[in-house]
Amino acid sequence: MESGDLYAKAAAQDIWPLLRQAQVLAMQFDAVVANPPYMGGKYLTPVLKNHLKAQYAGYEKDLFSAFIVRNTQLALPNGQLGFMTPFVWMFISSYEELRTFLIDKKTITSLIQLEYSGFDGATVPICTFTVENAHRPNFKGGYVRLSDFRGADQQGSRALEIIQAARKVGKSE
Repeated sequence: MESGDLYAKAAAQDIWPLLRQAQVLAMQFDAVVANPPYMGGKYLTPVLKNHLKAQYAGYEKDLFSAFIVRNTQLALPNGQLGFMTPFVWMFISSYEELRTFLIDKKTITSLIQLEYSGFDGATVPICTFTVENAHRPNFKGGYVRLSDFRGADQQGSRALEIIQAARKVGKSE
């Protein structure tokens, strides 16, 4: 019996981190903020590709797409989510299911589409957006397109300028 107790204790110690991770993954949150991992289908391992197809059918084209859907599951109803992702989901047909999901089942409350060189040292097509984990079809969000303002140094200041101008207009009506 004594040796059995040692084995059980060792097994319990090995399993404890997995149980703690499962506990965290089962929780729900008022807010979820993320910069999801970007990984297109051709870079996915076969195991990950099969998992995405089985668990996130329609969102498996890129890891960030499935990540967004998973985060809505982690957020409480009416919870707030914030993301920074490639902006390809707004335009490319392979992301139509993600667009439909965000528009018809959730509420995009704000969206900023950065210019291609929106970050110093990185030339990537990025957007940042917030989502309410509920569908409110009459909600009017704030949307900013910064494509006309070249360079990373202009992105933040131009976004703030546009947001402040929109607030002034909203107050006068």
